[in-house]
Amino acid sequence: MITSKSVISQDVLLNLVRVAAAFSIAIWHFQLLIPKGNLTQITVDDYPFHVVLGFLYTHGFLAVQLFWVVSGFVIAKAYLNRTWELSRFIRNRFARLYPLHVVTLVIVAILQIAIRKSQDNYTICRHQDLYHFFLNLFFIPAIGLEKGCSSNAPIWSVSVELISYMAFAILLTFGGKIKLFKLIVINVLTLMLLVFNPVNLPTHILECGFFFFCGTTLFWIRSINSKFPIYVIFFIPLFIFLKVEKIQIGNFDLKESSVPWALAFGTILVLQDWANKRFVGLIHLRTISETLGNLTYSSYLLQYPLILCWLLFCSYFKIVLQPIYLPFLMIGYIVILFGLSHLTFQKFEGYWRERLRK
Repeated sequence: MITSKSVISQDVLLNLVRVAAAFSIAIWHFQLLIPKGNLTQITVDDYPFHVVLGFLYTHGFLAVQLFWVVSGFVIAKAYLNRTWELSRFIRNRFARLYPLHVVTLVIVAILQIAIRKSQDNYTICRHQDLYHFFLNLFFIPAIGLEKGCSSNAPIWSVSVELISYMAFAILLTFGGKIKLFKLIVINVLTLMLLVFNPVNLPTHILECGFFFFCGTTLFWIRSINSKFPIYVIFFIPLFIFLKVEKIQIGNFDLKESSVPWALAFGTILVLQDWANKRFVGLIHLRTISETLGNLTYSSYLLQYPLILCWLLFCSYFKIVLQPIYLPFLMIGYIVILFGLSHLTFQKFEGYWRERLRK
């Protein structure tokens, strides 16, 4: 099992992976900062620093799946090898997720009302009625009851992740002693449900379950074997094969799905875990990495409020962007987003999390 010393060092690279995922999603959302009617002829190649960030402009959304794998890994690390208390698990999840969600939900609602008064319609997500507000309030905006994108849209991925949390809690509460065999069976079942979907559930719920339990399984394997993960040597060739060869299972196109990415993200997770256990010198970076890691949730939920503020500003002052200004817009967006995220964690998120846990 993981020693206390390795647990301390393990946070370093794992936090950096989380920050990289948060940054990827921020870059993916950058295109939303360009008001409709501005720069209508622009392409991805015209976006700032596209030589370096081009992949994130087109595929940054994959960081959501990476977050699901990391969440499974982190949740397993926090609970699998410790005394299990269902009430503590629920309390910790609520304290971690709900306070900032409610605040950003209200902020987005206010901003959307202001935008509608300014330009006679909502922007980005058009379903801003009371029905969708309550779906978001109860953390169920993406389970099949919704009519489309609503409120603070990025919260959808967190809401479906809650279902995986519930499955994890049920497993630990009623599943007896957790063994690798059980986790592998769950992985296979979630994959089969995703491929065949016999009960016609929203695909992203099944997809989240698959990635989440991939993360828990990888943690279990790493906890019982700290040697170099020789099996990852086969992950990347298999990933490439699945992304190159067209494999159709019924109506499910494996090549076009996100399933192969579990191999790539799994490789990242197990290699960072192995590296952290070897390079104990990374411990001195723990404070920096922990500070950055704490920004991931707040940066995720603050993106839409920040984008809506900018769009409202552009609408009010009739701002027309020029291509030359895009790099400055990009830099300002990232600096303000992560600066606000740090302030939010220090003054609000961290404070309420500790109070609610107590």
